[in-house]
Amino acid sequence: MLSTFRVKISLIAAALVLVLVVAAYLMTVQPMASSTVEAVHKNVQRASSLVLRSQRLHSFDLLELAQAAAQNPKLIKGIQVSEEVDRRNMVFGAIEQEDDKLKSQGRKAHFLGVMDTQGKIIARDLDPENLYGEKLGFKNIDKALQGEATADIWRMKNSMMRAAAAPIYANGKVIGAVAIAYDFTAAEAREERDQFDAQVAYFMESSVRASSFSMPGDDNTEDAQRVAALNKVLFSGPDALGNKALSQGKATEITRIDLLGEEYLAVAGQLPVHLTHQSVGYVALASLDQALAPVSRIRWMFLILGLATLVLILGGMWIVSKHYVDEEDKLELGVNEVINGNLDYTFEQVQEFEGLANAINVMLARLLGRPEPGEEEDAETAWRSDLLFVEEVTGDHTREAQKAVQLASESEEQYYARIHREYVAARQRHNMPVDGITLDSLTQKLKSNEALLKAKHKCRAVRFEVREEGGKVSLKPTRIN
Repeated sequence: MLSTFRVKISLIAAALVLVLVVAAYLMTVQPMASSTVEAVHKNVQRASSLVLRSQRLHSFDLLELAQAAAQNPKLIKGIQVSEEVDRRNMVFGAIEQEDDKLKSQGRKAHFLGVMDTQGKIIARDLDPENLYGEKLGFKNIDKALQGEATADIWRMKNSMMRAAAAPIYANGKVIGAVAIAYDFTAAEAREERDQFDAQVAYFMESSVRASSFSMPGDDNTEDAQRVAALNKVLFSGPDALGNKALSQGKATEITRIDLLGEEYLAVAGQLPVHLTHQSVGYVALASLDQALAPVSRIRWMFLILGLATLVLILGGMWIVSKHYVDEEDKLELGVNEVINGNLDYTFEQVQEFEGLANAINVMLARLLGRPEPGEEEDAETAWRSDLLFVEEVTGDHTREAQKAVQLASESEEQYYARIHREYVAARQRHNMPVDGITLDSLTQKLKSNEALLKAKHKCRAVRFEVREEGGKVSLKPTRIN
């Protein structure tokens, strides 16, 4: 029966642990995962808005630079020189002047050039011979020659460039144009990643030109493998994220994508300035797997904690119940011995059932008419428990308090040894039997009386004094609070 009870208790405990773990999981991990996904979603949406705002600000800034350069007196004077070589030299000198100014501000342009009224390059930065006489064919240069400063996105030598062109005036007439351009670079994308708290990439004509993805342990090197995977996700079909953004001319819905086995939330859109090329855009994305990594660790912690708790509970229940079953088996074995006629059998003092074993031994002794456990065979000389005379607690509280301090200062070992010596000596002085009054037997009887008196008077402890009066030897109790 105890074995069946053990199984039931173990199953109930295991079920309770399982319910508690599942409830804790649903109350903590699930809401945490949902809030994390929502936070990543909002972050990607925010990054998309910041990319567009950033590009507009870059365009305004470029226009100011181009318009300021177009007002350079040296440039205006040089472009009006009729002799070709002198004109080119003076224009190149003005370009170097503007270039040095930008360098000092930490804003060195990737292209700084001056065009004549036909749109042909007179000179550019770094090398006055490079592109000389060529017409670049960008729409914002055409607009500048018509008197309107505009920004655009160029493709020049396979680079995606942010550019602005402004007209150069003399005597109220447009005499040329100046253009300033900057590459979309991985370094710039990484800066935006750190500012926007999301990965950023820019694409043109179905190809990613710059991204913030960097190699693990080397932030200055672009992760080409991940960029290639992103390129495939953006342009692998008409419904791919990048193609969809360009076809609808606005930002897409936030979508889950897979890059090299890692799940991201991503949004793509068209860049706001695209006079010459329509197929220019951006993508903002953030890793869901990285954001959910702490949640995944907590999931594993719940699983491990739940399993460990189950093992501990079931193991503990098994050990405890086995201990009780073993002790019960000893009692059952003794009962079977008596049933089978072994009337001399004595039950051992088994753990957990010590009181029951002793009670059975006493019951058998009384039923069979033999001495009870611990008694001498000679009843006349045996020291029986009813011969231990204990007086009532005194009503003298002052004396009792003083005596309590004295008795409480003595260790238990010293106290019981002293009482035993005094009690035996007192009985001997009055010619009373002392056979069987051992230290252990007297100590046991004293502790039994102490327990009764403590319960009766509700005190912390009780200690005795040996008293001799009227030919009697007694024990006087003192309460210790």
